[in-house]
Amino acid sequence: MEEKRAYKRTDLDSVVTLHLLNDGGNKTVENVRIINVSHDGIGFQCKEQLMVGNIFETTITLWTKQDLSCILKVVRAEEKEEHLYEYGGIFIGMEDREALRILVYQMFNDKE
Repeated sequence: MEEKRAYKRTDLDSVVTLHLLNDGGNKTVENVRIINVSHDGIGFQCKEQLMVGNIFETTITLWTKQDLSCILKVVRAEEKEEHLYEYGGIFIGMEDREALRILVYQMFNDKE
């Protein structure tokens, strides 16, 4: 399968809560496991079925233990096993300096 990602993904093991912003915005998804992150998005897993196109707000704790606040849109969904789904999300609301923190970490991490 050909890689379609524009930016390198780096593994990240973090647990977050997602807060739905569209479709009425009354949904919170807890115990969401972040599995990787890049300059423009994240890969994550959870037990709840989410819709492609949903927009969520969350705060991700990076490798450096710094928090990154972002808004993301679900662009990919796949059922991995019964009651476990894997998603891809792109950042649609994040300050440039926040995204740069990811790139800088990846640059230094790749050199080690």
